[in-house]
Amino acid sequence: MIMRLLLSFALLWLVLIQPNHPAAMTWGALALVPLELPALLGALVLVGDGRAGRVLRAALVGVLVVIALLKLADLGTFIAFSRGFNLLVDFHLLPAGWVLVQGSVGVVLAWAIALGAMLGLIATIAALWWAMGVWARLRLPVAGRAMAAIALI
Repeated sequence: MIMRLLLSFALLWLVLIQPNHPAAMTWGALALVPLELPALLGALVLVGDGRAGRVLRAALVGVLVVIALLKLADLGTFIAFSRGFNLLVDFHLLPAGWVLVQGSVGVVLAWAIALGAMLGLIATIAALWWAMGVWARLRLPVAGRAMAAIALI
């Protein structure tokens, strides 16, 4: 049980500290403490694993996946163009990027890369769902639930 809690904590922590700029990719970034993490874990422990807990988990997974994708897009845009990602301005670059990848590595390998990216996205969603479920199923005494409530403040 302790190992699952530690592993799920580490997964959520790594997703929350994911850098969005190449200069932020340092070993020192691993010492960052995301301020959202105690609130996220506290909410999961308080709500539990019932129907409301599953709705909360689904919403949190959706939000974290969108944040992770936007951070990844920001990182890629900084690497390629030395500027941040702008969804409205940069959306038209996706077809051009696809043509560039196909021309660089070939059609078959480009599709393999796209499939790998989709499988990575699905694996991330599943891992986040599992990690939040570990915390939602955690049964604490009244004092522990009080600490979880304080973490939300």
